[in-house]
Amino acid sequence: MIRRLPRSAALLVAPLSLGMAAAALAQAGRTLILNGKTASTDVRLIDGRPYAPLADIARATGQIVVKKGNGYELIAAGGANQVEGLRGKVGDTLFDGKWRFRVVDIQRVPSYTMRREGGIDPGKTGSRAEFDADGKTFRAKPGNEFVIVNAHVSNGQKSTLAFGSAYGEHTALTDDQGSSYTPVGWDQEGGMFTTKAMLPGAGQDLAAIFLIPEGTKLKDLVFTLTNVSDREPHDARVSLQP
Repeated sequence: MIRRLPRSAALLVAPLSLGMAAAALAQAGRTLILNGKTASTDVRLIDGRPYAPLADIARATGQIVVKKGNGYELIAAGGANQVEGLRGKVGDTLFDGKWRFRVVDIQRVPSYTMRREGGIDPGKTGSRAEFDADGKTFRAKPGNEFVIVNAHVSNGQKSTLAFGSAYGEHTALTDDQGSSYTPVGWDQEGGMFTTKAMLPGAGQDLAAIFLIPEGTKLKDLVFTLTNVSDREPHDARVSLQP
């Protein structure tokens, strides 16, 4: 159980009596010992119950504190380049509490050959692209070009889930003129609509395929982080400007 004190919000605490196996309170110095190591020296007694700052507990267990609505959640730390929040740049890992998402690179190419499963929807390309007989190579017609967003996504949840790439309602590229372009296809293990199921902590690479007017000056990538049944998807925004 994680709770907020009804008074000063400067100190966020967790009751030591809940879920703190292998932890002990050194009464003399009000110190929290967790698995034989000092986790906090700021233990306080409130109404006769010992509490310690959430930040201290998170640090001692390799986690971070993330604000969730009107409460808080302890989640696994994501590494030195993880950005807490949903705005960043190419190379940043963005985490919404469920999915970790990182844009590896952006490629602008006249043609693209599929490397995994998935494909391109001809209904979304119209007459702007043509397809080779092998069904795997796609070529942009004059005045158009493909933008390939190579990304890595990993499951930060406790259950095995597939990432719902094509279920991302707001996924799009934006340009400096206020226009937006939605994906015309996906290249990923699992198929056209979702990745393959991932165990907790596992991840995989994917590519979102866009077809845009040649020479368009891109501004941002908006990418919806969701699984098929997620009722609370989140939109990550990655800056594409120098």
